[in-house]
Amino acid sequence: MYQYRTLENTSYEQLAECFCLAFSDYAFPMKLSPQQLRGILEQSGVDLTLSYGAFTEDRLVGFIFNSSSLYNGQKAVFDVGTAVIPEHRGKGVFHQMFQVMERQLIQNQVETYYLEVSNNNSDYLQKARKYGHFTGYKN
Repeated sequence: MYQYRTLENTSYEQLAECFCLAFSDYAFPMKLSPQQLRGILEQSGVDLTLSYGAFTEDRLVGFIFNSSSLYNGQKAVFDVGTAVIPEHRGKGVFHQMFQVMERQLIQNQVETYYLEVSNNNSDYLQKARKYGHFTGYKN
């Protein structure tokens, strides 16, 4: 059973552990300390009150890191990074986490959500399109 909630009360140790595990099977696995991840998230303008996580037994197993600003005159949120650790993929974690986040962003009157996806990440593009999370695409 998964619980979905914002990340503002999640330690950087938990965030870094999940981040490293989530990217452990990528072409270039990322290994960051909690301090390094904190620096990157702060530099990217990530707002943990607008970022969401998937938890099982209080263990973070997936995340969506978001930043926000006014963009083209609209209140906008930008996906800075999203991942789910390998053993929890294919279980609907991303979809459910995104739905919870989407409802909250709508309640907070966010008008636009931006997601940048590498052409190399076809699995993520496929999921985003399948669930209607992705309405525009440019190469």
